[in-house]
Formats: sequence, C-alpha cells, structure tokens
Amino acid sequence: VKAKSARLKARLEQIGQQSGVFGEVRGLGLLLGCVLGEAWKGKAKTVLDAAAAEGLLVLQASPDVVRFAPSLVVEDSDIDEGLARFERAVAKLTLPRVLKAKQRVGSGWQASSQACQPACRCTAAYS
Repeated sequence: VKAKSARLKARLEQIGQQSGVFGEVRGLGLLLGCVLGEAWKGKAKTVLDAAAAEGLLVLQASPDVVRFAPSLVVEDSDIDEGLARFERAVAKLTLPRVLKAKQRVGSGWQASSQACQPACRCTAAYS
C-alpha cells in the first residue's frame, strides 16, 4: 500500500503542479485528497463531473477537496489508467483558460505568460 500511495501521490502532485487546479495532496495510504487552488475554490463538483466524463469516479470530500479512494489491492496499471483519465479531465477544465491566455500574433498563435506549464500537452494543437 505504501508504494502504491507514493505512486498515486507523486503523480497527483505532478498533475496539480502542471495544471494549477490544486496544490496540496494530503492523506494517508490510498485515501488521498487534492486541495483545490484559489481559482478553483468551491468547484470540486466541477472536477468530479469532468472526471466522470472520462470514466473515472472520484469523490468530493468538501467543496474544495477532491478525494481519491482506490481499492487497497488496486494494480499499478489501474492507478496509471485512472491518473491518465484524471489528467485528461483536468486538461479539459483548464483548456479554456489556456485559450483565453493566448493572443493572436502575426500569422500564428503565441501563448502569453499566463498559459500552461511547458510540460503541458494541451497547448500543442494550438501553438
């Protein structure tokens, strides 16, 4: 359980850092919560709906916390699949903010300094 928890928490922290949707990931074992950032306060239901659209069930611990509670015997491949779905859900939530942050420059699009992190893949189709 410790190794699976570390795997889940590390990837959630990475998704949070790249997207800005949440910062702190807290909890014990496989019961983890992602605390939504200031811009997303009170919008846990929005995150839940986006995850559900990707076929992932997550829980709302409070209006500001999205909870993950996988089985204690979950396979690493299932953790990876769930995190990939969650990452897609978060990317879809943040994509409108990326597009709004972009500005028309000459004959192409150029991201402003407010766009996603360099590692984010959501801007690739719009660059």
